[in-house]
Amino acid sequence: MTAGVPIEVVAGVLRDAGGRVLLAQRMAPRDWAGRWEFPGGKCESGEDADAALLRELHEELGITVLASQPLLRVPWREVRRTIVLDVREVTRWQGALTAREGQHLRWQPPAELVRAEMPPADWPAVRALRLPPLLRITPPHFGRAQLPQMLAALEADDALLRLRLADPAHERALAAALIEAAPRMRHRLLLGSDVEGARALACGVQLRAAQLRGITTRPLPENLWCAASCHDAADLARARTLDCDCAVLGPVLPTPTHAGAPALGWRRFAQLCEQAGLPVYALGGVGPEDRHQARAAGAQGTAGIRAFWA
Repeated sequence: MTAGVPIEVVAGVLRDAGGRVLLAQRMAPRDWAGRWEFPGGKCESGEDADAALLRELHEELGITVLASQPLLRVPWREVRRTIVLDVREVTRWQGALTAREGQHLRWQPPAELVRAEMPPADWPAVRALRLPPLLRITPPHFGRAQLPQMLAALEADDALLRLRLADPAHERALAAALIEAAPRMRHRLLLGSDVEGARALACGVQLRAAQLRGITTRPLPENLWCAASCHDAADLARARTLDCDCAVLGPVLPTPTHAGAPALGWRRFAQLCEQAGLPVYALGGVGPEDRHQARAAGAQGTAGIRAFWA
């Protein structure tokens, strides 16, 4: 098997009543033996992801998958092969879970999964599990007067909040005020391109596309979100090389903010998501109500400004 021939692999994310996810330990002599992965296996010839997931989880766990939805596709190149890992969230199943192949199983909260304990191809899916479905971007005029509005938005829905002020100093000050008012929201806050400010405040950052081309390593530690603004396949590839947690890709649809800028359209957006290998938010002409269409196109969810502050 050469590295240029992709192997289609499917994996299922099962959750218990407490939100923990099921992991299975890989057994020798398989690659990455001893590490913990989402259960699944290779698709057989002519088999689609749904059929492969149904077969694999019945063979491995003795359950019947009744419903699932896509989470993330991860193209992954190793020394001897190239795989495409299609990770799906299992939303309904029946039967008693049993380790039918003698493998060890365990339930673990997504927040407690450890990168070094899992095969590398599984880790982007862990990020997708930890990230929310929405990314709110503040209008440039937002300031301390809108602090209650921003705090209410953070409390109301599951979203990241990206500050987008014209003055970086004002942006840092506003971020500090948000963190002081709601310390537990720190992990959902992104500064716009201000890496030093993010380090100082221990919050996340969203890098500009131009920044991606000027750095060689991930600028923040793994416990702080590092997002990337992307416009094409090259930007997405660079974001993945830099080990960014997610990308914001657009514009998907025409938007007054960038009048005349060519829009990707949902079809091209879906094609880019399929090859991205990391969670992607749809940006441009979309709102919170479009997150389901974005998910159908392979995205994590949607991002935006005006439609997110109505």
